[in-house]
Amino acid sequence: MADYPAISYAPSLTVLRFHNSTAFIKALAGPPGGGKSVGAFMDGLLRAMRQPADREGLRRFRLGIARATYPKLKTTTLKTVQDWMPPAFGDVKLTAPMEGLYRFPLPDGTRVRFEVLMIALEDEKDIDDMRSLEVSAFWLHEATDLTEAILRIAVQRVGRYPSMKHGVACAEPGVVLDFNLPDQSHWLHRKFVEREPFPVIELPDGRTFAPTLELFMQPPAVVCDNEDAVENDGAPPRFRMNPAAENVANLPPDYYANQLAALKWPEIRSYLMMRWTPTALGKLVHPEFSAPAHVGKLRTTPVRGEEALIGIDTSGLHPGAVFGQPQAGQLVVMDEGYAEDMAFEQFIQEVLLSVIAKRYHGTPLLAVCDPSNPRDARTGLTPVQLLERYQIHAIPAATNRFALRKAAVARLLNRRRGCVIDPACTMLIDGLARSYVHRRLRATATTGLEYANEPVKGPTSHVVEAFQYLAMHVAHLAADEDISMPSRVRVRKRRVV
Repeated sequence: MADYPAISYAPSLTVLRFHNSTAFIKALAGPPGGGKSVGAFMDGLLRAMRQPADREGLRRFRLGIARATYPKLKTTTLKTVQDWMPPAFGDVKLTAPMEGLYRFPLPDGTRVRFEVLMIALEDEKDIDDMRSLEVSAFWLHEATDLTEAILRIAVQRVGRYPSMKHGVACAEPGVVLDFNLPDQSHWLHRKFVEREPFPVIELPDGRTFAPTLELFMQPPAVVCDNEDAVENDGAPPRFRMNPAAENVANLPPDYYANQLAALKWPEIRSYLMMRWTPTALGKLVHPEFSAPAHVGKLRTTPVRGEEALIGIDTSGLHPGAVFGQPQAGQLVVMDEGYAEDMAFEQFIQEVLLSVIAKRYHGTPLLAVCDPSNPRDARTGLTPVQLLERYQIHAIPAATNRFALRKAAVARLLNRRRGCVIDPACTMLIDGLARSYVHRRLRATATTGLEYANEPVKGPTSHVVEAFQYLAMHVAHLAADEDISMPSRVRVRKRRVV
């Protein structure tokens, strides 16, 4: 024993509770620098030291370690292993797959034989290789970058080493995960917070079991004293360091203060304040939207005598409309309208004319419509012609190309003081913030879900697409616009946004 160096390890309170848990699947979430990676790795090492010795006096244990990419595995995961395993115990070979073997004695005269198998899951071959592993336990490092399918594979591959040919079975099989908090729509939230049940697992001997799950949350690194005002009113945040933050003694001075200066509010809220971010129903089409930045606090009023615009999605029996007006250099979105299972002429009569009478009397109007402009089967008139019949001047939008509509909204939202939305436009706000999303494909990749280019259709989609036509008109995007060249956007002085 005198020839072997000691490992000095003192876990924080949260990590200690994590170590003491007997859950088959247990996760450790916390801010960057909280010691999650070290805690997750040391949990495997502690299991190895508790593994019963075989007839040769060896405590055999094999830890599988998975990461989304090989560069991250080599630069961060490997460093954690090497920092905590003295070279006298062994080392890890750097060629893929990276394998390590560590041997060291315990005071009771037994010896630990601790193997680590480090794999990057960059393609289907890597995942197939994972399905053939026989390990004692698995560590899924930075689990936000991995798919739920990886967790299911890991559960099926643990407890397979050592085998009974060594005279003793694995005593503590299981899977550990570590991560920073992702979006509420992430599978980690479903599993550990919503408590979505895990599928029953069939064991090789014919028995079945349902894995137990437990999540351990470290305290936030920083606290925001006016979080509600920042979220709801866009107020400047007032931060202070959290005295209960863990592992601070092992971090550089001003570690979290420097992160506050570098990160944006959503990242600070997720990484440092330990908040699951609000749920989007998928991959947002317009991630540029921010409620504090783009939603006004008070009801807006049209400027009399100045032209107001109406973006209209006329397709099918679900028409949607958005009213806006350029004011003081920005587009002010003031009203919205939507109808379920309603013909377009009835929508004009019952929705558009009602809003115009209440809010836009005496205001010049220009409607910008979906350029597909199909004729009504009953009247034979196009939406533009129907609008003109009701004294609403109308034109078709320059194009229906989704990429251009998306680009027009992005330019509007990314521009300082480009757009403000009336808080009464709840469907538009909900669509931009949560429900207007790209359709999720049934296929998945190693790095996560795959999405179609076109968005999911729903009630808010018609209102958001009406807003897209409005944004295109204001940005003056043409049907042949090259969206890769922002300098080609032409802005007339009369409607600068």
